[in-house]
Amino acid sequence: MRLKSLLLCALLGLAAALVPGSASAVGVTPGTYVNYTFDTASLTQAEFTMTINASPGRANVYWANQFGFTGGDVGGYTGMQAHRDGGGMFLYSLWNSTAWKAGDAGTYCIQFQEDGTGGSCRLDQAPTPGHTYRFAVASEGSGWYGVTVRDLTAGTSFKLGSLQTGSGNTISTSGMVSWTEYFDWNNDKATCDDEPYSKLTMSVPTSGSLTAHFTGTSESSGCAADSQVTLNGSTAVQENGIGNSASGDIRGSGGCLDVSGSDGTTILLYTCTGGNNQNWVHAENSTFHALFSCLDASATQAGTVILYSCHGGTNQQWTLPGDGTIRSGGRCLTAPTTLGNAVTVATCNNSAAQRWTV
Repeated sequence: MRLKSLLLCALLGLAAALVPGSASAVGVTPGTYVNYTFDTASLTQAEFTMTINASPGRANVYWANQFGFTGGDVGGYTGMQAHRDGGGMFLYSLWNSTAWKAGDAGTYCIQFQEDGTGGSCRLDQAPTPGHTYRFAVASEGSGWYGVTVRDLTAGTSFKLGSLQTGSGNTISTSGMVSWTEYFDWNNDKATCDDEPYSKLTMSVPTSGSLTAHFTGTSESSGCAADSQVTLNGSTAVQENGIGNSASGDIRGSGGCLDVSGSDGTTILLYTCTGGNNQNWVHAENSTFHALFSCLDASATQAGTVILYSCHGGTNQQWTLPGDGTIRSGGRCLTAPTTLGNAVTVATCNNSAAQRWTV
């Protein structure tokens, strides 16, 4: 279920700016949502603690905590992103914020415009899987609210920035939600099978000595079968892309599987670059996905491996028996002798050219 609110439309507009594709395109992607509240109407501080237990790899995934304020239609979120290019970002954004101040070195703030305006403070840095991050939102007086991010695993912290909410404003405890969203929904070709597995554990939020309590959970309707939220007392575990692998390279014979063009083009073995055209997900239905299309043992050109629109046919089914081979129809994916040339499917022969790391 994608949250339907003006605030989230702005939020998603910001996410859309980070990936190619039309802002009007809508694909089908996973998402999970955890609702909570405090036993008080408003707050002047809140702490959100999150750990990425299983990284999605090179993927467009957003983990955030959304909240509003008691006055001025001000609301927003703070959280962290992974990006398909291997990078990422920490963000603090408020709809209808009127001023902003960057925090520590490396942070910056911008005005966003998407059905209105707001301020966003950011740090271009990918979160580290396995590290626990605490996002502390706190009043700084005169309507300013700042966010400090603490890496509890590394023992480090940084000030992300401060945003102006309007004099006398406090954080509303109504409508608070933590969520995971895959913002490949900006591409109308995106499906549940394109999206890698991720797992996040969030602790129940706090506000100084106060502790929130969970009030409900939900999953994005399009990929509900691939998403799950598990409440364990004081924690909520959000899993998405269940059954799929993390995204990343397929390596073998000194190179990586490489998509050199659009659907119908031959798959090459090429120098590993970390590019999106070398970014693969092995889906629960045994298909390999890159650029929202599938690895295909061509049905019309014997031995040829191409990128093709996903249809789930047997020539797009690839198994990983555990011996390093990637197999389709009883044959093995085979590397060429020279980088820059095409990979093929051939009779399995136990050679090094048929050994891959996924």
